[in-house]
Amino acid sequence: MNDKISITQIHLNEARYDKAKRSLKEGNFDEAIAELSKLPSDYRYTRMLLRQARIRKFLAARGKLMLAGASIFLILCLVVGAVMVILTRPAPSPSTPSPIAKTTDTPTSPPTAEPDILPPTTETIQVPASPLPNQPVPHKKENPTNKPVEKTTQELSPDSTAEPLGEPTQEASQEPVQIPAAPSDFQVVEATGTSITLSWTNPVGHYTQLILRQDDTIIAKLPPESQSFTVGNLTCGQSYSFSIVAVNEAGTSESAQLTTQTADCPPSSLSSPDPPIPPPAPPPLMGKIAVPVFENGMYHIYLAEAKNNWQPQLLFERASQPAFTRNGEGMALHSWGHRDWGQRLIYLTNFIDLTSFQNLTNFIEDVHPSFNRQGDEIVYHSRQESRDRNPIIITQGIYPGVVPNKLGEGTNPDWLGERIIYYNSFPQEGLYIMDRNGGINGPIIKTGKTVPAAAPDGDTVAVPLQDESKHWQIFTFTASRGEASLTQLTSTPDADSYLPAWSPDSKYLAFASNRGGTWAVWVMNADGTNQRKLFDLPGPVDGQISDPAIDPALSFGWFEERMSWGP
Repeated sequence: MNDKISITQIHLNEARYDKAKRSLKEGNFDEAIAELSKLPSDYRYTRMLLRQARIRKFLAARGKLMLAGASIFLILCLVVGAVMVILTRPAPSPSTPSPIAKTTDTPTSPPTAEPDILPPTTETIQVPASPLPNQPVPHKKENPTNKPVEKTTQELSPDSTAEPLGEPTQEASQEPVQIPAAPSDFQVVEATGTSITLSWTNPVGHYTQLILRQDDTIIAKLPPESQSFTVGNLTCGQSYSFSIVAVNEAGTSESAQLTTQTADCPPSSLSSPDPPIPPPAPPPLMGKIAVPVFENGMYHIYLAEAKNNWQPQLLFERASQPAFTRNGEGMALHSWGHRDWGQRLIYLTNFIDLTSFQNLTNFIEDVHPSFNRQGDEIVYHSRQESRDRNPIIITQGIYPGVVPNKLGEGTNPDWLGERIIYYNSFPQEGLYIMDRNGGINGPIIKTGKTVPAAAPDGDTVAVPLQDESKHWQIFTFTASRGEASLTQLTSTPDADSYLPAWSPDSKYLAFASNRGGTWAVWVMNADGTNQRKLFDLPGPVDGQISDPAIDPALSFGWFEERMSWGP
């Protein structure tokens, strides 16, 4: 019997538990709490479900309370707003006649004797500060004294049918604003050598602003009452165009226009202001420049010196790639068969003394020499081992008997302090830096074939690169910062610039260019400013040698040439 009761109780508990879960899921929290309260506290999850039902019941009640509070608050806000609208509504003007009085034929008061018409009275009406829409704007010309305007009115009898003076009707106030008319009578009042005074007649209608332009440029935004304006800082004897428009919220009027000019400049300079003091002239350039020039199928070296007013003179025939020593006395160059020098690299301890020469190398393939700071060692590249292989960079002392030191592949080397900057196409095209032992760093600049020129400061490098116009321009960068410091100095979309050469103090850059259609040596500051022509050249700096004694495959034009600036 007890077992039967236990089984029945178990089924009853299961039914109550399931019913409580459904009620909790459906949101009937009271029913769920009632069913769970009938279960033993240790039955399954009774305690947890009971606690959950009570919490959710509390949260639901609080949500309803908050919703009710919000509704009450919203209703209160609406009531307060309505009260404020009623309280702030303006009272009807006592002078405004009642509509009922207008339409009533039978007077409500006993008939009285008709009053006599009063004599005219004078009423003072102030001009409103802001005109009504589309009403005439009062002008200073119409009332120059700015006195109150007097208006004569006549009191009427109660039976008079005349409309009383009052506020504009609602229909009139809702009439759309029209685009204003243009100012008229736009003219010049006075013109001096440095100023022009303009005047105009304001347009009829509503507008908020006047806009005055000079040659399509806004020079003044004027208030609506303005009727004149003086334009200053002009040049004497020059022509100027002016226009003026009126503006409101509907748009801009058509423009009134005129063209005039300032007064002629005075003939005497006594009354004219002193001319501005020109900036001081840059210090004169010093030193000398050696440059290769291609003439009649062969290169020759020309020399221009500051002491001779930079007039170029032929220095060496059948020679190119000049490089001064740091003291400016010696020179290395490539001989293409000058006199008895042969075809090789030559060193002159005194470049003006032809007897001071000595052979540095014995091969025509040895090209592009450059001196180190001490002037006792050169770097160059050579194709003597194989013309099919990449050139080899070589360093060599200038004294007889010194063994050349082959560092690695590359072309167009130049001393960068105690290091060497050069171009190489492997493993990636660009400019590289190597030390005396052949250690390589780079590429520091990714570029196609070019010729770097290192400054005496040991960090800055000038290099010709092609810009978007496919013309060669002069760029600079610093070896310490690499490509991030690359800066374009020249920009001539119809001309090329080659062979940059640094001044001995690194303050100036010379370069060869065909600007204007003729080849010349130009000079500029190291930052690219103050570019000017220094002297003309008798020919270009680029060309392939055409000579029976020289293999054309050994001539690479300006890609193996250099210009040198010595002290």
